[in-house]
Amino acid sequence: MLASYRHLAGPAALLAIFAVTAVPTIANLPYVGGPLPLKGEPWREMETSEVWQQIAEDRMRYAVREKNFLERIKGYLAADSAAEVSVHLAPTNQGAWIVRAEAAWRSGRKSDLVHHVRVLLAVAPYETYRAANRIEFALDVWDLLSADERAQVYDQIRWAQWWIRGQWWALMRRRPDLVAHWIAATEGFPEEIRRRELLMQQAGIRP
Repeated sequence: MLASYRHLAGPAALLAIFAVTAVPTIANLPYVGGPLPLKGEPWREMETSEVWQQIAEDRMRYAVREKNFLERIKGYLAADSAAEVSVHLAPTNQGAWIVRAEAAWRSGRKSDLVHHVRVLLAVAPYETYRAANRIEFALDVWDLLSADERAQVYDQIRWAQWWIRGQWWALMRRRPDLVAHWIAATEGFPEEIRRRELLMQQAGIRP
């Protein structure tokens, strides 16, 4: 779908990509997974990136709760398809890109996850919304990122320890391997080291 453009980065490149790509509509999008929000609203009033993001997030919530494996995978793909429409309409909508990354992450599509992580690094490096997820997805494809991209992730880690404390501790509980990256990211930055050591002490973490 977007494979031929994956060497490009940044909002300008994304705008160029989506400007030449047909935009699906609610009326012709294949539907899988859970009730559509805003039922009964005229279709013409729903053709916005924000609404498609909402549809994608609703489908993702539905998929995560699904117990049947095949139905769960179908739900992830349905969420991705709605999020794809959202980014067609607004290429820098990081909320929709987060859903695309989560769908790829949950369904094991690593090459797609790498692409979505790279887009997120370009368009929304310091958005607080689901910022911990951005870092987590990046760690899952760490070996496939370039040196510059890894440096960007470490910059986000230094930023995150100040600005998303609640998300940060939730991520720490999920990802013990984050500690090593946290230490590496703050090395050479005295103020960041002091902040890291204070937070680790408060959490009872020993490096």
